[in-house]
Amino acid sequence: MINIMEKQKKHQDLQTLIFLTNDILTKCTNQAYGRGMKFGYRVSWEKGTQLIECDGHRTKNYYIFKFYMIDKTETPVGREVDLYVNFYPVIPLKTDNKLEEEAYKEFLLNGIQSLFNVTYALVLEERNKTYTQVSDVKLNEIVEDLKEQAKTPKIII
Repeated sequence: MINIMEKQKKHQDLQTLIFLTNDILTKCTNQAYGRGMKFGYRVSWEKGTQLIECDGHRTKNYYIFKFYMIDKTETPVGREVDLYVNFYPVIPLKTDNKLEEEAYKEFLLNGIQSLFNVTYALVLEERNKTYTQVSDVKLNEIVEDLKEQAKTPKIII
């Protein structure tokens, strides 16, 4: 009976972590769209398909936790930009749910920092586009001609 309760608790902890992560990423995506930026954030938890090197051994038994941004500024389908990728080899004493739970915990500790860095860089880039210098703004053609004439005074006798 206790073993079943522990499994349900672990499952509930995993569901809570997934919900929290999805909630954060949904709010970040909504904020980006609200600022006029066409991109969203996603996470995925997949079974690995290729051989990787892990602790001196090659294994095909691992999972990949991937956090990426989908940039839809150029195409409606968008392109994936990897922000955080980590590999989790299956360990005999750990269940798949426990590995996934560790991956989400690690992401909430370390991956969110990557999200903040990318968001901060995008905000700085947006600010640079919005600020223009006065010298870059062209006035009316007549006013521009008058400014040029004022720079080179003519002496009329």
